[in-house]
Amino acid sequence: MRCLLLFGLLFAFAGQANAQCRLGSGPDHGDGIPYCSQPETQPPPAPLPNLPPQWQDFSAAVAWGESEKGGAFVGVGKYFDEQMARETVLEKCQVEGWANCAVATSITNGVIAVARDSEKKLRVRTDLSEQAARRNIIAKCKAEGVTCRVLAVDDGLQEYF
Repeated sequence: MRCLLLFGLLFAFAGQANAQCRLGSGPDHGDGIPYCSQPETQPPPAPLPNLPPQWQDFSAAVAWGESEKGGAFVGVGKYFDEQMARETVLEKCQVEGWANCAVATSITNGVIAVARDSEKKLRVRTDLSEQAARRNIIAKCKAEGVTCRVLAVDDGLQEYF
């Protein structure tokens, strides 16, 4: 008997819960019964487009100035925009506190080699690969009768994504 009574009470409460929560009910319909919301089904997200890999252009720039120890330089690589690379190196040079900061060179889809020659002058060379930039700056120094040591190579080569 208790089981039957318990089952009856559960059934009555379940029926009452459904009576209080009907679709299409609510204050807008004048019955004062709160809305029963069914979970909204959202369409699945659209698949991401399957883009083919493509080349991404990058830029590099070098700026130099006069420090207490002589000529100094700063370079950046892998910037999406050449103008932004130029602005960034100029700002870095000025933050260092060097005098007469100037952009020495910049390039998109290439590299910049920076070397110091035997007369303590800084030199730059742009090329299409790191090896070519290193080789060609040394060759140019030799052709001018000085020796050079490559100090840095800033990479602005494009990449395939």
